Amino acid sequence: MRNSDDRGKMTMENYEQEIAKLQKAIKDAENKRVKAQTEIDMLTKQKEEILSEIRALGVNPEELEEEIKRLEGELEKMLSEINSMIPWDILEGSK
Repeated sequence: MRNSDDRGKMTMENYEQEIAKLQKAIKDAENKRVKAQTEIDMLTKQKEEILSEIRALGVNPEELEEEIKRLEGELEKMLSEINSMIPWDILEGSK
């Protein structure tokens, strides 16, 4: 049993356990930091590769949204033109 004088006091074993716990936490935090940095580096490399591919297609990455909208408009126009060239009345009448 503990004396009332021992309350709140840490023993050498308690200190060692606390230090070991803190060392483990520091090591775990360092491992997570290294893992996160590795992931950041990998994602940064992927981003640069994607931006390079976009530039190779002749598109400025900063204008990508506008280019997508332009291409969607072009696609809709082509689909409409193709749709108007199909003789739907004849095709539907032959069912």
